[in-house]
Amino acid sequence: MNRKLPWFALGLLGLLGLSNVSKCMGISENVYRGCLEEIVEIEKAQVVSIETDVERLRYEIDAGRLDSKYQLTAKDLIFLARLVYHEEGSLLVGRGKGFTDEEIVKGYEAVASVLLNRFEFDNRYNTTKFHNSGIKLIDYALKEGQFDAIKNYPDSFTKESLKDKNGKLTLGSNPWGQQSREVVYNALVRVLSGKVEDRTFGSLYYKTKRLGENGKVVWHGTEAFWLNDYRCNLDWNANITDHQYYGVDCGVE
Repeated sequence: MNRKLPWFALGLLGLLGLSNVSKCMGISENVYRGCLEEIVEIEKAQVVSIETDVERLRYEIDAGRLDSKYQLTAKDLIFLARLVYHEEGSLLVGRGKGFTDEEIVKGYEAVASVLLNRFEFDNRYNTTKFHNSGIKLIDYALKEGQFDAIKNYPDSFTKESLKDKNGKLTLGSNPWGQQSREVVYNALVRVLSGKVEDRTFGSLYYKTKRLGENGKVVWHGTEAFWLNDYRCNLDWNANITDHQYYGVDCGVE
């Protein structure tokens, strides 16, 4: 259905500057329209209280309502939300690839699930496969080589970038993609709260589908690591948006 932007929205676009609008050029009409809508959506309020979510999660863990015993701060939650955002991409990027918003949200939940699965795996088997030290969930994001987003978008993960000019924690200082960041944040909180099923079926790894096109990169059945003298092989579990998710079979329960 065609919809015209009202005059106040066009005025907002002007205030945002032509640089944002130019990012939408050269793509299909449907994606372009979605891009404009995403820009306009930044008028919405950001997540109400990150600190409140952290306190609620801590309470759920202490009360024994959550199996995972991870430690989390408000800064950690912002950091992890940015990680998921950059790993999966914005709503606009996903729409441009032909995915529905529902599918993209499942992608956000899947990336968050992998992070949590790595935490649970190390704790279950008393290993350090996915972290260097400590028992905090953030340690699983900070281990070198675990997630490309930190290497590819370093400016999004500095201590200074986690706060706005007023010193308040923020999902992102750039208005571009703000709607996506809020959707990502809520998806992450749902996963950490145990409110959504693990669509990856316990996956510990993922890669983009294009790496596997024409047999270029084959993961299924290949060695991931050794655990207590058992060889752990990669097992394909699911395709979600443009990522393939893999668990491991170590031959042990």
